[in-house]
Amino acid sequence: MALPSLETGPDPPSHLQTAAVPPSKTALSASELKLLQHLQGCPQGRADIAQLNLALKALPLTRLCQSLRAQGWAETETTIQRFRASRTGRTLMALDTTALPLTPDQYWVLRSCRDHSITPAQIHRRVPANLRPDLIQSLADQGLVKITKSQLIAVWLTPAGQRLLQA
Repeated sequence: MALPSLETGPDPPSHLQTAAVPPSKTALSASELKLLQHLQGCPQGRADIAQLNLALKALPLTRLCQSLRAQGWAETETTIQRFRASRTGRTLMALDTTALPLTPDQYWVLRSCRDHSITPAQIHRRVPANLRPDLIQSLADQGLVKITKSQLIAVWLTPAGQRLLQA
């Protein structure tokens, strides 16, 4: 009698699971391993995306980095290219503006993008340019704006990724 495969279908019963780490955490694709090894050879295990010579186009490289980040093997740095107000943000802007739970800078960011998707450079001039990325991210964390386009800037190994390569 053949035993069912553990890698297909629904999750196996708990008594058949052999490790605390899910199989997806231990299995790396050839591309993922290649990127991790490349990062290991870089100073501090960090590389700018523009410096990577992996013969991958931008979209597959972005997905590869997102996959490694989701597994905990690498971290990434991105810049926000475009964003817009979420439904929650637009509803909040329709309320009485004297009682909004926002700082004045957050208010101007949200007001700038309430009607359409914009770039950080299109935010009202009252908001200092050096504060814009952090304000957008804080509003996104609150669910008041949606980041519609971001660009991957750098990727680096996490301590878990370094341990994986040393094993």
